[in-house]
Amino acid sequence: MQDHTKGHVDHSNLFTLTASLVVIFCQFVGWLLSGALPQPIQVLSTVVVEVNLVRSENHGMNFGMFAGDTVAHKLALISVAVIVCLALAFVFLRKGTTAYAIAGGMIVGGGMSNVLERLTLGYVFDYLNTPVFGMNNPFSYNLADIFIVLPIAWWVLKRD
Repeated sequence: MQDHTKGHVDHSNLFTLTASLVVIFCQFVGWLLSGALPQPIQVLSTVVVEVNLVRSENHGMNFGMFAGDTVAHKLALISVAVIVCLALAFVFLRKGTTAYAIAGGMIVGGGMSNVLERLTLGYVFDYLNTPVFGMNNPFSYNLADIFIVLPIAWWVLKRD
């Protein structure tokens, strides 16, 4: 929607569409994999990196930090995620560009996908593991995490 008084384009619809599509996609992939991963499955193996599908329940935040199983703990993690998503939505939409609307939607969609899993499952279902140079990687992640990390990396490296 065009705001003719300022010549400014409202990117909130694009932001919302992007976030919604990310949530739907991440939840669909998680649903598909939740019943298909009784054991780890190696998807790709090169000299540098492996990509493995694994089954992991993340009861904490990044890499399982601050893990806990109480209702109060889960609500605290959900609250932090929602507050961060709202703050980032505000920051990215204020930039007023299509690229920032899409990047912000990706971040918020990834964050809300993880929140939805924590609400419905009690944990975040992580299923990707990537050992590098043959070294064991104890951490797992999911597509929602990728949708969070890549736009943030773009934002940090981008020079406005």
